[in-house]
Amino acid sequence: MNKLYTSFIFILISLNFFGQEKIYTSRKGLKIFPGHLEIVITLKKNYLKYELFNHWYTGSYAKLRDLEIPINEIQKQNNINFEIVKNGIYLKDEKYHINKKIKTKNLCTSLEKMRKISYAYEIAQKNKLKHFELYDTEDLKLSEEEFYNKVNENLKKNN
Repeated sequence: MNKLYTSFIFILISLNFFGQEKIYTSRKGLKIFPGHLEIVITLKKNYLKYELFNHWYTGSYAKLRDLEIPINEIQKQNNINFEIVKNGIYLKDEKYHINKKIKTKNLCTSLEKMRKISYAYEIAQKNKLKHFELYDTEDLKLSEEEFYNKVNENLKKNN
């Protein structure tokens, strides 16, 4: 009975460990100066997600990279290399001159907020608007989907 209980606990711990995602964050450039890069790498069981944001002005983010790569293909990317190392991920991104170990560093704001603002920025750029014309600060409290809908509604009003 004791062996069965121990085996059951081990299986639960294993499933819990392998089912979770691990988020690694970092920055290139100084936080106090505009134009620094916010790096987010999410590691899940089967894939790695790499997001890179340019924080170029207060409350302004532009998404530069958004890649999902299967774990078994992380070494096969053109100008981006990932290496899973102890306590982090080693990233080499030739286009943006990033060559560093990504651990966990506080971002300027939440990942969700950066995604929302960068979406508004992308839509605004396509329509020759300023991104802050497409949402209010209070709109950032909405879920991502609701925020995207709000931005699209405001775009229709502006056109």
